[in-house]
Amino acid sequence: MSKRVHRFPLFSITALLHIKSTSALMLWRGLTQTTHTGQCGLLHVLFISSLPQHAALPLSLSLSVASILVVASLSTFWSNQLLVFSSTFVVSSYPNSYELVTVVAIVSR
Repeated sequence: MSKRVHRFPLFSITALLHIKSTSALMLWRGLTQTTHTGQCGLLHVLFISSLPQHAALPLSLSLSVASILVVASLSTFWSNQLLVFSSTFVVSSYPNSYELVTVVAIVSR
């Protein structure tokens, strides 16, 4: 019995976060996945933050306690070799303010 290996294309996911007039950029680069072994290799994770040092909560904690209120937009388009997903969420973790989270996923063949 031959083992079939399914390889997924190289992909990248970029999330742009706007929190209290500051921004952070997250970039994940993924490699390939093998279905039978369940391996998923991450090439690298890059996190660049422009949050001030005196921010009340760390970014990860702030987003983990945030509740998603509304999905503002969801768009997808398919090109010959490119698939792009874009979604903007309105999240809340502070009593009198809101936060926008825009997630863009790009899959290339």
